[in-house]
Amino acid sequence: MNLFRYFRARRACLLAFALAVAGAPALAGSSGSATIHSSQGSLELHSSGNGVYVAVSKPSSYWSYASGDQIASVAGRPVRTPEDIFSILRATSASTVDSVVSRSGTTLSVTLKVYNYRSSMPPAPPPPPPPPGA
Repeated sequence: MNLFRYFRARRACLLAFALAVAGAPALAGSSGSATIHSSQGSLELHSSGNGVYVAVSKPSSYWSYASGDQIASVAGRPVRTPEDIFSILRATSASTVDSVVSRSGTTLSVTLKVYNYRSSMPPAPPPPPPPPGA
């Protein structure tokens, strides 16, 4: 019986450690990467310490980003995750928005065609549940 309690306690500690290492945002549905596809090509984005990294952009003329770009902001708002970009594009009524990127060490402003993204990006995440007793 003592051996059973020992392993059960260790399993709980390991689970807590794994959740702490994985990070709560991933559990809450906030993704650190996203790939979107259209009939024109695909775009793969990853969160990084300095914004959002463009891993793949094919063709770059459709998405306005090039592979290797580091996206700092979209429509004047800083971005940290691909979902930040998608939520800004979902909320705008403009047909184009400007984005600031670092490309090969140079800071550039690129113009995104919102339609290209809206037709391909994932749906908005569900809202968080209300707090207990609300």
